[in-house]
Amino acid sequence: MNQLYPCVCIALLSFPLYAATIQLEEPAGSVLTWSSDSAKVGKFTLYKPIKDSAKCTSDSSRKLQSVVGPIISFMSDFSSDCEGAAHGSAAARFEVFDARTGKELAITSWFSEATILVALKADPIVAKTIKGIQINSLSDLAKKAATECEFSYFDLEHSYAFHHIKGNQVAVRFGLSHGCEVMRGNFTQIGVYLPIPDSLRPWLEKANASGLLMNRMEIKNK
Repeated sequence: MNQLYPCVCIALLSFPLYAATIQLEEPAGSVLTWSSDSAKVGKFTLYKPIKDSAKCTSDSSRKLQSVVGPIISFMSDFSSDCEGAAHGSAAARFEVFDARTGKELAITSWFSEATILVALKADPIVAKTIKGIQINSLSDLAKKAATECEFSYFDLEHSYAFHHIKGNQVAVRFGLSHGCEVMRGNFTQIGVYLPIPDSLRPWLEKANASGLLMNRMEIKNK
């Protein structure tokens, strides 16, 4: 895909919701129930409202991005203000949960790290930030290419959503949070194409037919 998709996300943004519940393909018979500040699948709570402390107030909001089998991706905005702090904090990223465990799910559960790196290194924006740097892993990318103020590659493997299908490839959007405090709350998307693994193909095809990939969710969330 080789494109950069920048946006500045405003914390506490109130997002319209596509639906309150979705029947999942996996685990069989499970239902995702969510709102902007809470979500559950079966016995698992994926996220819930944040409790304020005596000195800090905080808030967060989510918007559903894609649902592929048990893989549930949200866009997350977080902000907080603490007494005595010079300024508030804010962060934006994708959050990806496994409906089978209720825990966050790395993209390396479905694609090899080498495949992901090849696709990312081919992106002109990524290529520019790693020029002259030896990058052999996603960990290297997060540590060695941490030179941008606009965005950071930190925890990239847990910040993604499935955008659309093109032939035997799936378009994956990686969500990058800010790289320095002056850009807090900034959110940048980098899109790449990855070959569809056999383990994901049936779920991706059903998600595409059901309008549960990011390209369709973006339209329905407007």
